[in-house]
Amino acid sequence: MARNKLSKFEIHIREEISQNLKNIIKSKGITQAQLSDKSGIPASTLSGYFAKRSTPNVGAVQKLSDTLDVQKSDIDPRCADNFNEKENKKVFDLKEAIDNDELMSYGGKEISPLEKEMVKRILEERDHD
Repeated sequence: MARNKLSKFEIHIREEISQNLKNIIKSKGITQAQLSDKSGIPASTLSGYFAKRSTPNVGAVQKLSDTLDVQKSDIDPRCADNFNEKENKKVFDLKEAIDNDELMSYGGKEISPLEKEMVKRILEERDHD
């Protein structure tokens, strides 16, 4: 099954977490393997964070911050007190989703191709007004 394309925000978060982890382990003088041993997080999982292939969940960020003796926000910017989730919500591009024939639903009921086309036409008319 194909994975959803990451938003620019999600890509940015992965890049920041990766860079933060690299900087922290360098400053602590430890390797990814040592971090894996100390934190209990599998090396393959950590490798994903460092290579920007995956994003740690809250539990993993907590384990890493405890192991590295840093604040969670030093690893993941979403953990910062001043992080405004509302301003950083994922933007869903409806036109892109319709054009890519992505599976969509409304109220738990799948939106048919005909309904998608109707929505697209309504919004395109709005753009021409």
